[in-house]
Amino acid sequence: MAVASEIESEIKSWLQIALTEDNLKELSVKVLGNSEKGDGYMGDIVFAFVSGVTENGSTKEYNLVLKCGKRSEALRKQSPVREVFLNEIYIYKELLPAYTQFQLDKGIEDPFDSVPKCYGTFVSGDME
Repeated sequence: MAVASEIESEIKSWLQIALTEDNLKELSVKVLGNSEKGDGYMGDIVFAFVSGVTENGSTKEYNLVLKCGKRSEALRKQSPVREVFLNEIYIYKELLPAYTQFQLDKGIEDPFDSVPKCYGTFVSGDME
């Protein structure tokens, strides 16, 4: 299954960038599943189990959901795939941190924080 190993290799390279803050060595990625054709998403959803070794030798594990923009040229001409992903990246990188800081500044006792953690984003060419 060459396609699966190619996808795992691509995901591994993205995650090495996204998880640089954790400084992991021996990164291992196992794709557990993905969205099906026709699910109606603007991108592909990939479920992955990731593990790596930290500087102090302990193992760190993640169960992640990755969202990847569809690469179909026809779809990308019809739909604003890039814009949708850039908007979501903006929300995670700019809007949510500002909202969290606003809640802290206002002394909110029970701040809203029910948002998935974004470990990182990757945008290049026709890939998001």
